[in-house]
Amino acid sequence: MQGAAGMWPQPASFVRGVRALCDRYDVLLVHHWWLTQYVAAFHPEPDRVQGLGMWRRDEAARDGELVAVLRDLAQIPPDARILLLHNDLAGSYGDSEDTVLQVLRARRPLLDSFPCRDGPPVSGESMLCDGMFLFGPEAADAPAGGEEAR
Repeated sequence: MQGAAGMWPQPASFVRGVRALCDRYDVLLVHHWWLTQYVAAFHPEPDRVQGLGMWRRDEAARDGELVAVLRDLAQIPPDARILLLHNDLAGSYGDSEDTVLQVLRARRPLLDSFPCRDGPPVSGESMLCDGMFLFGPEAADAPAGGEEAR
């Protein structure tokens, strides 16, 4: 898939940050998924961008948004380095307790975290990005993902 960056104006500052970190992660997870296509359009390797729960809409309708998201999370290879792009919508749509961050922190080392922009936050920007979290490969003794992640 080739990026469609020509279809939009300049990317938001957090997307430029994601691109600058490309060599530090294998998979970019977007949580909440609705922003995935926008991020992928500006990413040099859009196939590395995955929206958690994006392709599990039937499962989300049947089992709940968080279940669909955790199923996607469970499918990430254990040796992959992950950059999680987190936005406020995740809390509004099924992950009000930051379960995804909790699962990642329990299974993988948190290597770094990054603000969404250089400088003060802009009102409303957290709907797009409220933090980026870089995780290393799964620890050998990582706890199981749980029933809902299967």
